[in-house]
Parts: sequence; structure tokens; C-alpha cells
Amino acid sequence: MRLGQQIPDFDTTCEWLNSEPLLIGDKPTCFHFWSISCVLCKQAMPHFIKLCNEYKSKVQFISVHTPLSDTDNNLFEINKVVEEQELKAPIAVDHNERISDAFQVTYVPAYYVFDEFGKLRHIQRGKTNVSMLEKNILRMI
Repeated sequence: MRLGQQIPDFDTTCEWLNSEPLLIGDKPTCFHFWSISCVLCKQAMPHFIKLCNEYKSKVQFISVHTPLSDTDNNLFEINKVVEEQELKAPIAVDHNERISDAFQVTYVPAYYVFDEFGKLRHIQRGKTNVSMLEKNILRMI
């Protein structure tokens, strides 16, 4: 994906944790792609959760679990990590990688931030400074 592109159409028929399938609203939206086997994802998770808790009234956060291997498709293990990390954001369990494919996700963790009109304004992938993500979220609210 490139900056300025619209949120792609994506399949919401996958399993959801913490929520029913979500539709994009009229406020900025942050998609968070991660996997249970990703060490960097687990290290970044507390920072993402802090952002969710702090800005949830102004930003829609959607977490997408993206499998890196067949073992990442174990729903019990996914739930275990969600519980351990206390991740309360809506989570799409993308076993078939339809959402990841729509967003052209190649690395996790990855963050895609869209403005209230659905235009991509920030992309952040891999091991990066989460404060940069917060700075870009703040620019839109």
C-alpha cells in the first residue's frame, strides 16, 4: 500500500475476538498486524495497548492476528497471548490471510493509520519506535 490510498476492501468474515466484525467508522483507524510467534510483536504489544487505552475514544483500533506459520493458527494460543497481554482491542483472526493480503502486509508488527476519510496517512513496519506511531495518530485527532 502507498500513502494516500483508501482503506482496501477486506474480508470481515474471519473469527473476531473482543468484538463482532467491525465496519470502518468516521474517525481515524489504526490497523495493527501481529503474530503470536513474533518476538518483536510481543515486545511492541504493551506500547500498542497503551495507545489503544489512551486514544480509544478518538481512534478506532483494529488488531489483526496474521499467521507466520501453521502453528500460528492455534486459536487457543492466540487467546492465551491476548489474555496475557490484556489486549482489549477488536482482533480479527486472519487465518486465511485475506486481510493481510488486502493490506499487502509483508512484515509484522505492522501499523497502518488511516484518517477519518479512509486515506492511508502512516505506515510503520517491523521493529520501530512506537512513539512515531503515536505522533502520527496525534496529527489526525
